[in-house]
Amino acid sequence: MFVCIDLKKQVKVGEVIVIKADNRGNIGAFLVSGEKVGYLSDEQPEGCVSYWTVMRNIFNNRILCQVAIKCGEAAILNTESDVLRYAKRNYKRVETEGYGMLIPTLVNA
Repeated sequence: MFVCIDLKKQVKVGEVIVIKADNRGNIGAFLVSGEKVGYLSDEQPEGCVSYWTVMRNIFNNRILCQVAIKCGEAAILNTESDVLRYAKRNYKRVETEGYGMLIPTLVNA
């Protein structure tokens, strides 16, 4: 699964990022050392888990991610965390030419 964050500090592709709630009630992105590098983006691109899905499932948990794509002040993180296991029910994985992407499916349609 993929999650988009807005960066406040520079990160490298492949770097491990922890997504968790910060002390202000926002969802922050932190390095393993604890340094805050950004926030969960309000606008998630197509193929990423939605903002509200992450908000509903994170509680007091942490999600370990790896930076997959970095573009300017945004980064797309890759994760297979069980914290988002409920989000997996609303998405199906589609693979094209070796690249996988989650596509939202209709629920109770």
